[in-house]
Amino acid sequence: MHKNSFLVNPLRFIISIVTVIISLILAGTLFYISRPGSALLFFLIAVIFFIESFFSGAIVSVSNEGIKQTVLGKCIKEFRWAEIREIGVIGSNPFNKKEKGDPGTLYIYISKQTMNPQDRFGMILKWPNDKIYLQYTKQRIYSIQMQWNNKIDTYNTGNLIF
Repeated sequence: MHKNSFLVNPLRFIISIVTVIISLILAGTLFYISRPGSALLFFLIAVIFFIESFFSGAIVSVSNEGIKQTVLGKCIKEFRWAEIREIGVIGSNPFNKKEKGDPGTLYIYISKQTMNPQDRFGMILKWPNDKIYLQYTKQRIYSIQMQWNNKIDTYNTGNLIF
C-alpha cells in the first residue's frame, strides 16, 4: 500500500508553536510581576496561535484509498478517490491579476465538487473550507499525481509549471 503523509504548512506550524511558547512565557512573567492586563493579552495571542497550529499542523495522508486529513490522530476529513471531482493548485493571493505577479503561497486543494474560476476565487476568500488542502511542493503534487489520473487544475499560480 502506497501512503505519504505531509503537514499542511510546516513553516506556519513551527512559527505558530514558537509564538505560543513565547506568548505563554511572557504571559506568565507579566502575571508574576502583577500585570494581569498585559498577561491576558499575551495569553489571548497564545490561544489564537494555538488554534492556528491545528490548521497548519494537520496531517494530510495520500494513499491508495484516498486522501485523509487528521489533527492529533483524529480524522477530520476523508475523501475517497471516487468522491474527488477536482484536484488543483491555487495561489493564496486572491487579488493577483498578473501572470507573473505574486500569487502568494501555493496550495494543493482536493475538492468533492468541480469548480469554475469564480468558485476558486471564492474558495480563496473563505479559506479554510470544506476542501482538503496542503502547501504546494513538487514532492506533494507528484505523490498525489501517482494516484490521481485526471488533470490537475491551476488558478492564480503565476508561472507555475509541473
